[in-house]
Amino acid sequence: MDAGKNKNQENPNLNVGSGKFEIDAPDGWTKIDTTSMGLKTVILMSPLEGSDDDFRENINVVTEKSGIMGLKAYTELSKSNMTKMMTNYKERGSGSTTINSEPAQWVDYTHTMYNYGN
Repeated sequence: MDAGKNKNQENPNLNVGSGKFEIDAPDGWTKIDTTSMGLKTVILMSPLEGSDDDFRENINVVTEKSGIMGLKAYTELSKSNMTKMMTNYKERGSGSTTINSEPAQWVDYTHTMYNYGN
């Protein structure tokens, strides 16, 4: 692997739908278009709800071609990977939708991002 690249940048299925959709943040929320380790992401973040608010709810949108396995199988594989990779992963809900006439799956989940010795 090239020292300047990572595995995400070498995956031709990543970012396939990037730039082919628009999403607006709710009033008061912040929208961030960013790239991290080759993965293009749209992040929507809630506003702080006071001085003791230590977490901003967020929505992260990434696109990837699911290949021949189909959308449902791909989603189940993704959820299985998140269970393995994320601390305290807990699915709160999931479902299907359509975005710009394209089928899509969504997952609402929580996980522990950082543990500062607690």
